Amino acid sequence: MLRFVLTRLSLVIPTFIGMTLLVFFLIRLVPGDPIETLAGERGIDAARHAALLKEYQLDQPILVQYATYIGRVLHGDLGKSIVTQAPVMKEFTALFPATVELGLCAILFALLIGLPAGILAA
Repeated sequence: MLRFVLTRLSLVIPTFIGMTLLVFFLIRLVPGDPIETLAGERGIDAARHAALLKEYQLDQPILVQYATYIGRVLHGDLGKSIVTQAPVMKEFTALFPATVELGLCAILFALLIGLPAGILAA
């Protein structure tokens, strides 16, 4: 039993690294410049664009950006929302109860409808 638990716990770190690598590099595949997306349709002048690149550390090499990303995620800093400029963690905690409620309602619905339907079909 202890060996099973230790094996599962030892898989947490590679899974975390794999998932963060996947998310980080998939976000980098999205076309367009994130600073220009942040600026919107109005556009942005070159000096402000360079300042924002430096502020968001997008002028750093990709491995430095990944290390910074991992450090922030481990400290619970998921960044700011582009739309609302509020911290993502604040928005997540505000909307998470609705997600749990929706999941519980789906499970209840599946039990009340799916279970009897499965029994009748059998």
